[in-house]
Amino acid sequence: MRESMDMFIADGDGDKITPVLTADESKWRELVRLHAPYLFRLIGRFFQDRQMVEDLAQETFFRAFRYRKSYRSKVPIKYWLARIAVRLCYDALRKKKNLKELSVSDISPDAVNELETRLSCGNQGENTDPETGLITRDFLEKLLAHLSEKDRMILILTAVEGLTSKETSGLMGLTTAGVKMRIYRARRSALQKLRNVAGGTG
Repeated sequence: MRESMDMFIADGDGDKITPVLTADESKWRELVRLHAPYLFRLIGRFFQDRQMVEDLAQETFFRAFRYRKSYRSKVPIKYWLARIAVRLCYDALRKKKNLKELSVSDISPDAVNELETRLSCGNQGENTDPETGLITRDFLEKLLAHLSEKDRMILILTAVEGLTSKETSGLMGLTTAGVKMRIYRARRSALQKLRNVAGGTG
């Protein structure tokens, strides 16, 4: 089932958007209850460490509360929260150093085939959980370690989270054309890295 931008619009809480962005504690508890599961999953796409995921989710809600007056109800609240979370993830990735590179011992032929399929077609419109397939978060993190933080995030949002270029551009604060260019470049680089490792040449 396609989730992507539709999930921001038809998530069942559209009528609660305006009143929930107040200083009322009970309404904010409700906002957290409604959107924490999605934010945990989104942030978990980029980080394996559970504590970091929790910290970034908490910071997302903290910033949403702090800047609640800047919220415009024409934008679905789930999308607004996702933009905050993605920006926090980007900052955290920039600070994260010494990512491990992928080695031949990390991969299997089936995992290579699965990821090649996702990267080649973009997987847009199809949301998948790496941990339920052959591609684990550790595998993905090592494979994409050589990419820039921005390219890494864009590739995960499109190839794993299933967002379109337009949806990804909105979350990342980039133009759609810029995202498409980065997707093409990042896919090509990741696929080459995967094939080199699988073939024992890098």
